Amino acid sequence: MLAETDFFSCSSLAAQDIDLAFPSDHLISNAERDVTYSCGSCGYELNLNSCNRNTTVIGSKYGKTMRRGVLSFLCIDESRFTQIKNDNTSAAASLPRNIYVKSDAATPNWDGLSACRTNYDIKICALRPSIGARYNVTIHWHGVKQIRTAWADGPEFITQCPIRPGGSYTYRFTIQGQEGTLWWHAHSSWLRATVYGTLIIHPKEGEFYPFPKPKRETPILLGEWWDANPIDVVRQATRTGAAPNVSDAYTINGQPGDLYRCSSKDTTVVVVDSGETNLLRVINAALNQALFFTVANHKLTVVGADASYVQPFTTSVLMLGPGQTTDVLITGNQPPARYYMTARAYASAQGASFDNTTTTAILEYKNTPCSVQGIKINPIFPSLPAFNDTATATAFATSFRSPSTVEVPTEIDENLLFTVGLGLNNCPRGASSSSCQGPNGTRFTASMNNVSFVLPPNFSILQAHHQGIPGIFSIDFPAVPPVKFDYTGNVSRSLWQPVSGTKVYKLKYGARVQVVLQGTSIITGENHPIHLHGYDFYIIAEGFGNFNPQTDPAKFNLVNPPIRNTASVPVNGWSVIRFVANNPGKKRSTNAYIFTQTNL
Repeated sequence: MLAETDFFSCSSLAAQDIDLAFPSDHLISNAERDVTYSCGSCGYELNLNSCNRNTTVIGSKYGKTMRRGVLSFLCIDESRFTQIKNDNTSAAASLPRNIYVKSDAATPNWDGLSACRTNYDIKICALRPSIGARYNVTIHWHGVKQIRTAWADGPEFITQCPIRPGGSYTYRFTIQGQEGTLWWHAHSSWLRATVYGTLIIHPKEGEFYPFPKPKRETPILLGEWWDANPIDVVRQATRTGAAPNVSDAYTINGQPGDLYRCSSKDTTVVVVDSGETNLLRVINAALNQALFFTVANHKLTVVGADASYVQPFTTSVLMLGPGQTTDVLITGNQPPARYYMTARAYASAQGASFDNTTTTAILEYKNTPCSVQGIKINPIFPSLPAFNDTATATAFATSFRSPSTVEVPTEIDENLLFTVGLGLNNCPRGASSSSCQGPNGTRFTASMNNVSFVLPPNFSILQAHHQGIPGIFSIDFPAVPPVKFDYTGNVSRSLWQPVSGTKVYKLKYGARVQVVLQGTSIITGENHPIHLHGYDFYIIAEGFGNFNPQTDPAKFNLVNPPIRNTASVPVNGWSVIRFVANNPGKKRSTNAYIFTQTNL
């Protein structure tokens, strides 16, 4: 039996890679990397026969799951997954712990932890020896509020030490008052490129969606794929100081689709009936890239985002930053045919390289003719925005509203301004030119308020805080930029080099917090995804240029702003968020473009 790791128990173990020997049947070749590896009851084969096509997918009772290597580094042991109802029949009622069930009693919904209640306990044995288990790993439950369970949040060396190969770790937490689409992913180096899945929370028994019940629900996971090992990609970038290589493909439910070489036979197919309304749960699980998503000839009615309901609005295209989720209703009101569902990059950084490819899935009506006079009917292709269509991205992002009046903090205790952007470090003295391949012999970096975050080497910040271990972090993260400048203008080169450190900003319990997230034009301006662990927040305003504290508050929506857990700061612009600091623990605000730790 594998030893279980308590979140305080790994203080003496520095993170390191360990190569494990595996039986010959566990060894993988490059060709085999394109398939999903299952562990125990992780998934089963489901053959869909349509128009004489035999399309094999991995499925469960809630739909398709990811393929193309998403489990190549990790297998969550489903036999140790337990959903426990909390009927709230007594004020003293508590959720049981350490319950194990047999595989045949576990819920086999690998593509979503679906529950009939919003209050339940999840217990996961997060890591066992599996195919490719050569890396330390943690799992982050993206968007889960983690009320008083910060140690279950998952970012390595922030709330826990990483789980070493062959070890195990139990995440225990309760989901309270949340409904909708969340997801989980690795939070260690670039393992998130392949280690991720959906976390779907259904309404409680006896409660219903605030919209007509859809006929069926389908998770749509948008991802990125590198033909190389993603860990090698980020290590090369760290070693050379250059930008990391862009991905080779985007994926929908683990498949690149018809427009990539040798991929069309496995293109994801979503089957619908004419006249029915379905719920698509769209998740941007891409590592670095904001993505446009659309379905040919169909309108999408947005009803939720980041596990919060929104005022419904109709659009033909979605824009999701990395980590964001959007729930949409789609009605089969078009002539029976096959329609492409597509995703491509929203690349806002001028002059920066990006993966300029398009991934496809197929929305197929059940009564679609198989052929016309022997000619196969090709899917209908949609009209996609240009890769740099900031106007479309902005129009979509600013359409969100909460469905009713919400309690936004109006009196502010902590008024913070965080700049978010790239930077360049000078080549260290004595370093070889091969390690300084950024612009003009520098090294790429990124920062918030001119601080580039450094992970602790041996202890998690949460452990150091609880045990009073000195020297792990400092509490001097600045509340405002150390130097005020024209953030979105022509920034002086003297401001391009941040300082490095493990710095924390402390908040008092109950503090009402406003954070202005200000993008910068250092090197280049771009759209920045920002995720706040353990909290939802209100996005009360967004704009372009430098935030003006005298005039821009007039734009604040303090009535029905959207509730999100991940913001997408406009290119050369700003977002203002508010929340109440009522969840103790070490929380992390992460910028998905930090090269050394691209984890939300």
